[in-house]
Amino acid sequence: MAWKSPATTKDADILRVWPQRSRVAAFIVLAACSLLIGRTADASDELVVATSKSGWLLWIAEARGLFEKHEVNVSVELTVSGVTAGEGLIDGRYDMATMSEFAFVSRSFANPDLRVFGTVAAIYNVRLVGRPDSGFASISDLPGKTIGLRSGAIGEFFLGKVIELNGMSLDDVAIKDIQVPDLPRSLKDGDVDAIVSWEPYATEAMEAVGDGALFEEVQAGQPYYFALVASQGTLNKHPQAAEGLLKALLEASDWAMANQSEAKRVLVDVLGLSAENLDRYWGDHVMEVAVAQDMLFLMEQEARWRIQRGLSDGEMPNFLERIDPNPLKRVAPHLVSVID
Repeated sequence: MAWKSPATTKDADILRVWPQRSRVAAFIVLAACSLLIGRTADASDELVVATSKSGWLLWIAEARGLFEKHEVNVSVELTVSGVTAGEGLIDGRYDMATMSEFAFVSRSFANPDLRVFGTVAAIYNVRLVGRPDSGFASISDLPGKTIGLRSGAIGEFFLGKVIELNGMSLDDVAIKDIQVPDLPRSLKDGDVDAIVSWEPYATEAMEAVGDGALFEEVQAGQPYYFALVASQGTLNKHPQAAEGLLKALLEASDWAMANQSEAKRVLVDVLGLSAENLDRYWGDHVMEVAVAQDMLFLMEQEARWRIQRGLSDGEMPNFLERIDPNPLKRVAPHLVSVID
């Protein structure tokens, strides 16, 4: 076949070659633009994260500008409890929320799209606080008493377990559902004989009723986990934001451990906590970002307990499928211990 110079190439040959090249070039440009648009949307979309006063790492990260540093647009909103945060997450007011793994379990039966993708703390601060005139001096005196707590929250589970360990049943006490911030006043006013709650509300309740109050831990050495929760859809839509959030929280954790006095000042200033009380329960609140096997075991125990108590209907969820460790695996794989 004779070679043809450009000058002798037929117009038809040119029309066949150049449109193909143009289409390839256009495809490459469009693909690149799509990637850039996706990245921009993921990074710039504001994510509203709901947390209570127990979400220390989120408040520290926000105060230190760590979300901006890791290029994630996060707005942290204060809620009275993880239960309330979970309600807002489900009805669409929040994109992400923190809650105890028990509150997550409670919602998992009816909301299979929810996922835990990390934690912000392992906590040992659930207390039983009794009035001095309530007529009991220990856990064994609980039968017949009225106990105030937030139904559906971690305190109800731990109260049930500690009562069982002492040879009693949760049916031996009367449970009164009370919003968490109202628990100290309810105890002081005599509406209940005792309350079960976490800090800072447990210490506030003890101070409200004065000397002689019963003040007992009810966790029997088992921490609960303050979990980061979002829908699988949100995690799929915002993978970079989820990773940026985790990076900010990891940096906040490292800073808080190295600068404890400054970290306490941040929490006192931002959350209005008492510096004296914060010192008292600082060691009970272990700030850590992780996806732990122990949390998975605890979820399964809590789900069985809820089913036995008639608090949840349906089959027990597979909690291995309700945990998404992938965002943390991409950021810090050594902090993921859950076994697939």
